[in-house]
Amino acid sequence: MTNNSEEQWKKIIGLGASSHRKSYYPELQEQIIELKRKNEELNAMNEEILATEEELRQNYTELQQRENELIASRSRFQEVLENSSVAFYKKNYQIDTYEYLSPVILEITGYTPDEATLFTVDEIHSRVHPDDTTEIREYVQDIITKGGGRGVVEYRFRHKNGTELWLKDIFCIVVDSSGNPLYSIGSIQDITEHKKVEVIAKRSQEKLVYLNNVTIQETLNANYALTGYVELLKELNTDERLLPYLEPVHSLTRKISDILQYSKSYQDLGSKKPAWHNLSIVVLNAISHLDLSHLSREMDLEGLECYADPLLEYAFSTIFENVITHGRNATHLSLRYKEGDETLSLIIEDNGVGVPAELKDLIFEKSYARDKGMGLFLVREILSLTGISIIENGTPGKGARFEIRIPASGYRLAKSD
Repeated sequence: MTNNSEEQWKKIIGLGASSHRKSYYPELQEQIIELKRKNEELNAMNEEILATEEELRQNYTELQQRENELIASRSRFQEVLENSSVAFYKKNYQIDTYEYLSPVILEITGYTPDEATLFTVDEIHSRVHPDDTTEIREYVQDIITKGGGRGVVEYRFRHKNGTELWLKDIFCIVVDSSGNPLYSIGSIQDITEHKKVEVIAKRSQEKLVYLNNVTIQETLNANYALTGYVELLKELNTDERLLPYLEPVHSLTRKISDILQYSKSYQDLGSKKPAWHNLSIVVLNAISHLDLSHLSREMDLEGLECYADPLLEYAFSTIFENVITHGRNATHLSLRYKEGDETLSLIIEDNGVGVPAELKDLIFEKSYARDKGMGLFLVREILSLTGISIIENGTPGKGARFEIRIPASGYRLAKSD
């Protein structure tokens, strides 16, 4: 309010005080004061509006900048989607079809995104090789049952032109609070050429293994014959001067035989793909041909599965053979497991004489295997193929204790019904 206005109000108020109608002027004075207060409030509100307007202007500028960044980011993402050799997708389980498929799906399968998004999941499966369909369904259902998560499948798919190709599908399934699948997001890649190379490599490996088997067996046969002749010479020899020469020859033939047997066992290592194994079944098969009648047994592996080389059964059999051979005075054998933060420990213990401290590391070495048999060295090699380790950490004089450490990705516990 200006000074002139205030002076006018004072004059009015003053006149009112000297007038015979002075009883009305206090009310007028109150109204003027109220008007003055409201005017001040309006001024304050106007300033607040101006400040808000400035804040909105700044927010609009920031929003505009973020929108531009989002448009640029979306453009880059769209460019990746449209030019990638991998097809990305979103599958909606509620409507039983695909919500989105990136353009490269046409190059991979022969179907345009518009065509493919009209297919139901069952129609997609009808184009998958029958031998792969059941396995895929069971695998996906298992992930859903466990509350969703990531998965990887490889399968044969019929191209629109009728040819067969191999696809690799990496996906993540999202479920609701009731465990029902909502959608999955994933990628599909053509791995046909990779599979062709894999088949060629497998055939080459099979031929190489066959050739090695023939070579080793023929060499073993020749060595057995040589050993027989050496034994015959020792029996028929009447010249004692030859004995110092015959014994080393006999020793060498035994060493040749050991090396060939070692090579025969080692060549199969890693020749087949790792797989999931039910450890209860593996252990039962491993001990089925061994005499453990003198040992009381305690084994708890219920529901435990391990991802390992197909030679896993051989590895366990070798460990148990070691217990029988070296566990003098042992009367009890236990096999149990315990979970840690990053690994699961599988513990095999007996109550025999144990392993001397100086041999705990040495028994797994190749140099020790050559002299004492390849057993535990090969066990370590078999396990290491899938990141599993083994140590001996028992107390000498109280029994052997083999601890097999399996990484978190290498084991799973089947849910009990």
